[in-house]
Amino acid sequence: MRSRLDTRPALVLAVSCSLLCGGVLYVQAEPGRYATTVAGLATGAAVLGGMAGRSRAQATRAAIAAAESAEKAARAEARTAVLAERTRIARDVHDVLAHSLAGIDMQGELVDALIDTGDLAGIREANGQAHSLVRESLRQAQWTVHALREDGLPLRESLTAMLESSGHHDALTVVGDVRELPARSTQCLLRIAQEALTNATRHAPGGEVGVRLTFAEEATVLSVRNKPATLPVTVATGSGMGLIGMRERIALLGGTVTTGPVTTGPDSGGWQVEAVIPR
Repeated sequence: MRSRLDTRPALVLAVSCSLLCGGVLYVQAEPGRYATTVAGLATGAAVLGGMAGRSRAQATRAAIAAAESAEKAARAEARTAVLAERTRIARDVHDVLAHSLAGIDMQGELVDALIDTGDLAGIREANGQAHSLVRESLRQAQWTVHALREDGLPLRESLTAMLESSGHHDALTVVGDVRELPARSTQCLLRIAQEALTNATRHAPGGEVGVRLTFAEEATVLSVRNKPATLPVTVATGSGMGLIGMRERIALLGGTVTTGPVTTGPDSGGWQVEAVIPR
């Protein structure tokens, strides 16, 4: 079993051996004393050479280990980024499908109910709403593709189009100086608005919806509020991922989302979703 001294003790030992050998040869060797003494002093050179070689080998091993560690860290970071991107894409796809399909399904159920009553005008209106939702879903798919490509999205215009296609005209109020937001922030607010409108349609059909977009100095705030239902509510089950998706999405941007019933004011009995994204 080999044992190795640390650099400092080995250096002291090499110098001591050189001095000792040189001193002994200086005292003992009469002829050629100086040449013999120099040869004695050089005995530690081999030790010093070995120490230098060992230091180079250690440095090489350390460099290789650091490179391998950096490569492993890069692979782990890449895997994390891929998983995060997959989660984001899955969330976007869920939002588009849940919003569109839930609305179309509700219009189909309404048509079935109206057929029994013979209300042709109501049937045409429900059918028109279904076609409107299909057109909206196509626009939402385009928005999703743009967002995945990190293209710029017009937030105010997109919210207006979303509300109009859902039958809520002049429902958007903008407060503050409009500014361009990062693509991820815009996409996040659009998805939250979309989910809130889907829930309003599902749980409060016929209830008036209002959306308020506030550009403050420290944050951008989106508030979606609906009044109580004025039409019969059809019991429907969702995937349960809507609210979770909202919170996960906005948490990635350092924001918050709150939901709850409206207890005061003209919208009392309704529901509100408010999202805040720091500037």
